[in-house]
Amino acid sequence: MKKTLLALALLVGCAVPPVHAAPGDALGWLPDETVVAFRIDFKKLWRGPLMGDSRRLIQKGGAAYALLQMQMSPRLDEVEEITGGAWLGPDGAPGFLIALTASSPIDVQKAASTYLGLVARPVSSAAGRIWESQGISLAQVSDREILIGSGPEVKAAIGRKKGKPRFEGLLDGQIAIQVVRNPAIEALGAAVPDPFAPLAAAKSFKITVATQGEKAVLSLRLAFDDEKQATMAQEAVGEAKKMAKGAFDQGRAQIKRQMSGAGEGDLIQHFGMIMALGWLNVLEKELNGIQIRKNGAELSTSMDANIADLNSAGIGPMQAGMAIGLLLPAMQGAREGATRAESTNNMKILGLAMFNYEATYGHFPPAVITDKNGKPLYSWRVLLLPYIEQDAVYRAWKLDEPWDGPNNKRLSDLVIKTFCEPTEPPSNRTHYRVFYGNGALFNTAVQGKINGSRVAEILDGTSNTLMIAQTRDSVPWAAPDEIAYDPTKPLPALGLPGANDFLCGIADGSVRRIKTNLKPQTLHWLIQKADGNALPDLDK
Repeated sequence: MKKTLLALALLVGCAVPPVHAAPGDALGWLPDETVVAFRIDFKKLWRGPLMGDSRRLIQKGGAAYALLQMQMSPRLDEVEEITGGAWLGPDGAPGFLIALTASSPIDVQKAASTYLGLVARPVSSAAGRIWESQGISLAQVSDREILIGSGPEVKAAIGRKKGKPRFEGLLDGQIAIQVVRNPAIEALGAAVPDPFAPLAAAKSFKITVATQGEKAVLSLRLAFDDEKQATMAQEAVGEAKKMAKGAFDQGRAQIKRQMSGAGEGDLIQHFGMIMALGWLNVLEKELNGIQIRKNGAELSTSMDANIADLNSAGIGPMQAGMAIGLLLPAMQGAREGATRAESTNNMKILGLAMFNYEATYGHFPPAVITDKNGKPLYSWRVLLLPYIEQDAVYRAWKLDEPWDGPNNKRLSDLVIKTFCEPTEPPSNRTHYRVFYGNGALFNTAVQGKINGSRVAEILDGTSNTLMIAQTRDSVPWAAPDEIAYDPTKPLPALGLPGANDFLCGIADGSVRRIKTNLKPQTLHWLIQKADGNALPDLDK
């Protein structure tokens, strides 16, 4: 009997539907200093008439659409709501936070790949497991909700917990945006011309987009401190309409003068001017049709348009649908492109530091510095510290002590951005390494008697000689763990895990990406500085 009751209890428990957050509930993640907040009722927007044509177009992608859905979490038809906000921190730096809720459990690993790119990596923190990439973090706060934002903001949100939602007015429509008065807005308002200055006194304004049958309705509401301010703002709108009418009249007169002066053969120009005249008339009619309503200390207005007309014109919904289809790969592509550019820049900085060192001492730094008994102490990267804006670290370094000695260990644990791989969490490890010995550009040297290769020794030409390579394995940047070159042995794996190319700094100061399937013999020739072999085209 007890087993039966237990089984029934389990069945009832499993039958209870999941608890969904109330609309706008995710706004409670935003801090009190939020000045811009938004809410997108994505479920209604995606399934409604405003994006109907866009949705059907995307779904016709067939297998490609199905593959995209498989790679995403949550899928497009599972997204319930997207909310977020932005603010200025005490130091004036902007912060932002976005919350995304779904109707089904979210696969956080897929979500991280979707929104942060394939280079996203999980890290542990006091706030729990967080995925990071390029300073942006993603955290799963429930099985159906994730937060995305700058790293400190995500951690701070988790730490303070979700509070009572503010910005209650954002529950209207499928899209709602609200801005409250803040120092940045006040500074912009100070630049508004006098006739329109009363409008800049609004303490908040809200924009919403909703659908009513087959129409899309855009509404604007401005709130002021008192009714007097609202009245002055309403009068300013009237003045703006008068000024706009004068501008329209001047525009029409200018177009008519140009039309009268156009030659008979200028049909295309004539046609364009007729279209411009038509648009001016349409805009003036729409402007005249806008009615500003005052209710106490608030002003409001709205305008609508047939959704079919918007779709036929390719305005708004259609473009939004296309944007969704392109958004994720574009975001990933842009982010991955940014990381590649940052890695390339790091390599350029190191190459420039090499030449600055050579200009100072008459030779390049040795790959590894040893003590008088031949024991490796530290790497070439230590000697380049003064040339990459790390002079304080270099001055604190004991040059006669190993990299992991009592004094140097704390320094070698420091994160030096120039040595870091941008696609990985910041650490004291690096993928930028050099080959030394047996004809390679670098050698080893004893501390106190440091010497190295000179530019004049690069007989193959600086543009044909490898200086720094991006290796598969990473090492602590200060460790004397470079690549002892042997022309008779296989070379180590180059390029980051999963990459089909590797970054390399050339001895002429340039940076190149070379395919990992480059013939080993060609790579051997590239490493040696005076072997006399002509290099083939490295891009083939």
